[in-house]
Amino acid sequence: MDILKFALGVRFDFMKESYSDEDASFILGEITKVLSAEETAGLHVFGGKAKLDDRDGDGIFTVVFMNGKMKFMRNVYRKLNSDAVVNSWLDHRIPFIQNNQVRAFDGLEYYGEIKQDGSFTGGSGRMPAFHEQVEARPLVSPDRALLVAVGGSDNRSTAETLALSIKTEIPGINAETLSLPDSVGDLPTALEFSVNTLRHGMKVTAPSGEKAYFEYLLVDHSRCLIPPFTVPAEQDTSEELTSFGLGELIVRAAHEGASEIFICSDGPAVNDCGLGMARAIGCEVSTDPDNSIDTSKADGSVMAATLYAACPTV
Repeated sequence: MDILKFALGVRFDFMKESYSDEDASFILGEITKVLSAEETAGLHVFGGKAKLDDRDGDGIFTVVFMNGKMKFMRNVYRKLNSDAVVNSWLDHRIPFIQNNQVRAFDGLEYYGEIKQDGSFTGGSGRMPAFHEQVEARPLVSPDRALLVAVGGSDNRSTAETLALSIKTEIPGINAETLSLPDSVGDLPTALEFSVNTLRHGMKVTAPSGEKAYFEYLLVDHSRCLIPPFTVPAEQDTSEELTSFGLGELIVRAAHEGASEIFICSDGPAVNDCGLGMARAIGCEVSTDPDNSIDTSKADGSVMAATLYAACPTV
């Protein structure tokens, strides 16, 4: 697709794989309730099924705005992203995309160019006109988020139907589906298919004491999920298995801005009672039974983050 100035693609995951004309009309109508004619005049609008990678299946319904200057397009993004109703329908794995990714799309329907009065010129005319003024709408609130989690791939479609019903009946609720894996160690991969995540990794101290590469997941930029440390099957668990590397990952995630850190456990991987983790964070371990761990000198970023332990059965 040829790009005119800047382009902004908005992805709606409830119309993944297939959708009806009524579904498309609903989303397009919601967009016109958020953006005014003045905020969109001069933009060209496209829409249809588009695919970024295999996680999108056959494609996700995407609306593309283009031909605006950067400041103009930033306002379009800000308004759509902050509206509670529109936000609840977004694909929360990758909700917005820009020029480079939009260029890869082909065959989107051209809705037309928006005129000063909000109506369209050229194109298919499917998109409803934008209004001169829009009413104030509810803003996004984290308290209105809901995760519909199911076990087994056979129940995925049931969960998606339930999430869609929740969004329809309770406007502004952000209901996302998650298929729970058999092992908590596979949870990061499952989350990558459902919500906005970034997979990071670094070399840290493995339970055996050697350096090894471990990965962790940042969810929505503020939550960190650390998968279980794995111990090779041939490892002698009677030896000391340190948690120092787990502490190194915690420090790294906290420095990257994670305000909540979830530590997953899929069975015993270390046996040092977490003392290695405490040392990595910066705590001082003492033999005094009344003050066995002194956290006063611990890393400030880590101590500001809340730590959670996820049970093995999720």
